[in-house]
Amino acid sequence: MDEATAKRLLDAYLACAEIRAFAQGNDFDRYEADRALRLIIERLLKIVGEALRMARALDPDLKRSIPEIDRIIATRHHIAHGYDSISNETIWVIVERRIEGLQARLRVLLIENGYRRELPD
Repeated sequence: MDEATAKRLLDAYLACAEIRAFAQGNDFDRYEADRALRLIIERLLKIVGEALRMARALDPDLKRSIPEIDRIIATRHHIAHGYDSISNETIWVIVERRIEGLQARLRVLLIENGYRRELPD
């Protein structure tokens, strides 16, 4: 993995960590009621999707390690361009059920490729 790809994966990893931090202690009702929290999480999901889009462009084989990469990128596009039809329920499900696993997979990829020093614990 080259430095540019690793940088994009690290960006996605860090955005996942921030999503988890902002979501911690919240539930769907709080998420839905708190516009600022929704905007923060949506912005971070866009960063995840854009970072992975750029990484995939550099390394098309990432799809083997991150099979859902196309869906992640599509979610980013939907948040960016379909802002008027974003489902709060769908976003919260992603936050609750997908982000932790994605972050863990990104961590493994980065460590396997020698980027342990850049990863916060």
